[in-house]
Amino acid sequence: MMAVLPFILAFFSYTFWIIYKYCKKDRPEIMNKFMSTLVIALFLVHPNIVQMMFFNFKCKDIDSEQRVQDDLEIVCWTKEHTLFSYFLALPCILVWGLGIPFFAWTQLNKVRNNLDSIESREKFGFLYRGYRRSFYFWEIVIMYRKIGLIVISVFISYLGVITQALVVFMVLVIFLIINSKKKPFSTQTLNDLETMSLGTSMITIYCGFYYLADIPAAFIKANPDVSAGLVLAEEIKLVLFCSIIASNAIFFIFWSFKMYQEVKSKFRNSLPKLYMWVCLCGDRVRFEKEQEQHRIMLENENLREDFFKSLNNVKRLYKEGKLVLTQKNLN
Repeated sequence: MMAVLPFILAFFSYTFWIIYKYCKKDRPEIMNKFMSTLVIALFLVHPNIVQMMFFNFKCKDIDSEQRVQDDLEIVCWTKEHTLFSYFLALPCILVWGLGIPFFAWTQLNKVRNNLDSIESREKFGFLYRGYRRSFYFWEIVIMYRKIGLIVISVFISYLGVITQALVVFMVLVIFLIINSKKKPFSTQTLNDLETMSLGTSMITIYCGFYYLADIPAAFIKANPDVSAGLVLAEEIKLVLFCSIIASNAIFFIFWSFKMYQEVKSKFRNSLPKLYMWVCLCGDRVRFEKEQEQHRIMLENENLREDFFKSLNNVKRLYKEGKLVLTQKNLN
């Protein structure tokens, strides 16, 4: 079913917009709307398709027999399982798993110089809105990152849970460094949320290392031939557990606060009169002050990328020796 799901989504999306077109008297153009609907639908189902196809290769030892972890009735690498794996699961991974993000990248690359046009925004705005113009492709990078994490969960698991967690930790560190340095999102809030999300995941995995490496003292006593390993005291386990809870709670509180601000802003812009009476008790002066602050903030976010672009150009000119610093041009 998952193998043909993209075709089914494309068929129903096109059918819906064809019906919509002929229900309207003015016969509106539907191809842009169809493409937008298809992009959103494929984006939503993509992780499920990739996960299901990759998990076909994830086997578990049951009574000295390898069985598919998600369906223990299937014995791994029998004739039927091999045929399914190499002639259905693997092609789906290549075509849908890797192909959908690549197709999205090729389409975005074609319109990279016209990202602000109505046609581009209508077709592919779902993929690049929220990112800086120079990082229009970053959603594709995130999609491949998700694929990479699924690959780690399936194939690295054979090397042990600790190895698997270590590889995931390294991937998160790399993306945390990139996000902190490049800041691909269009607003500081989104960059901060991504940084905190990656940081929270890293803290959770790092603290989990100790739980994974912990060997109960009772087990060591019962098996004297086992060399002594890491034995965590109950107090240390409590500290690690509290660290995981605290980091996730801080992220949730920060996310909730930013979401509250965003909903409040949408409410103020959509229903200004109702917002003024419900949230500000009819205080027009305070309402106008909030509107002005919001306008300044939006203008600051919109000009932020242009500012960094200009700053980078100045740095480049200085490194190339085309800009000589003097007290006059510094002032």
